[in-house]
Parts: sequence; C-alpha cells; structure tokens
Amino acid sequence: MPGRTELWLETFRHPELGNASYLVGSGREAGVIDPVRDVGRYLISARERGAQIRWVLETHLHNDFLSGGRELARRAGAVLGAPRGSRLAFPHRTVSEGERLDLDGGFLLGRASPGHTPEHTSYLLVDEHGRPRRLFSGGSLMVGSAARPDLR
Repeated sequence: MPGRTELWLETFRHPELGNASYLVGSGREAGVIDPVRDVGRYLISARERGAQIRWVLETHLHNDFLSGGRELARRAGAVLGAPRGSRLAFPHRTVSEGERLDLDGGFLLGRASPGHTPEHTSYLLVDEHGRPRRLFSGGSLMVGSAARPDLR
C-alpha cells in the first residue's frame, strides 16, 4: 500500500528486575516506554532503524528500579512524559488520560490505569488507520505473577 507507515516494536527484557521496556515506532520516529538505566541500548537500536526517539515515557514511578528516563530524554533530545499525579521533582510533560503522542504515522495514546500505583498510565500503540495494536501496561499486568496494588 503506497504511503503506508509500518509500526515496529523491540522488547528489552530485564529478568533481574522483573521488568521489560519497549522501543516502539512508526516510520522514523520512536518512543521508549519504561527505560532502565543502561540507555545506550535504546539509542543504538533506534539509530540502527534510522529512527529518532521522540518520546520517553514512564508508566508509573518505579519503586523497584532506577529509571533511565531522564538520561535517555536528554541524550536523545526527546520529551520525557510521566503520568498525571506522578509528582516528579524535575521537568517533564504530564501525560493525561486520552492524550495522543504522535509518531510518524501512528501514535501512542495515554490510558489511565490506576491500581498498581494511583497514577499508573498505560500506553496504547495505534496505527495510522486508528486501529489499536499493542498496549504497554508497565507493572499493572504481569506474566506468571500478580501486580502489587499496595505501592503508593
């Protein structure tokens, strides 16, 4: 189909943290969701795909590991986004329910999903035709375990 922009996804598993992070993109723009401290891996992967990281997004404040979000946003020249209610003490963009974060052809949609933490936000990857393709739920859905709703 002429002019069609393909969505792509790379999953980074971090078994030592019980976590995963994601590099998602559409065309030549990408977002990283829940990055860990070793941010070089995301920069290299995006560069290999010919993509610019536009968004660095947190699903919630992580009590179980240190996020690489600030460093990655700085190094990539990207916007750091965090859920409304995160109370971060550094500059970031607040992502609200239903907020659209554009990529080259597709977009990520902020979806409030409180439970694991009060401010928890999931990100829905939507293609250029408005079809939902993937939901990135952070720690709210876990394989082989249950999410912890007691984190405040």
